[in-house]
Amino acid sequence: MKTTIQIPDDIWRKLNIEAAENHQKGFSGIVAEAVESYLKRKDRARHLNERRKRRQIAGELFGSLSSAEAVDELSNLRERRKQWHTNS
Repeated sequence: MKTTIQIPDDIWRKLNIEAAENHQKGFSGIVAEAVESYLKRKDRARHLNERRKRRQIAGELFGSLSSAEAVDELSNLRERRKQWHTNS
């Protein structure tokens, strides 16, 4: 897909040099690779942020169950996991 973007002159010159060194007519491939890399980094950062939030919530919940309740919940979880594996 074609689009128009504003690029400062100094970056435009560097992109043209890079493209020529890689025997490319233009720098669309370089720009597409840079945008893809940027989006992947943003996605990883979002994923890490979600993991941090889950850890924070887990930390805040730590100690909210008694030992007996924790043992019961762990036992229930293990049983559900066994059933899940046999049902798939």
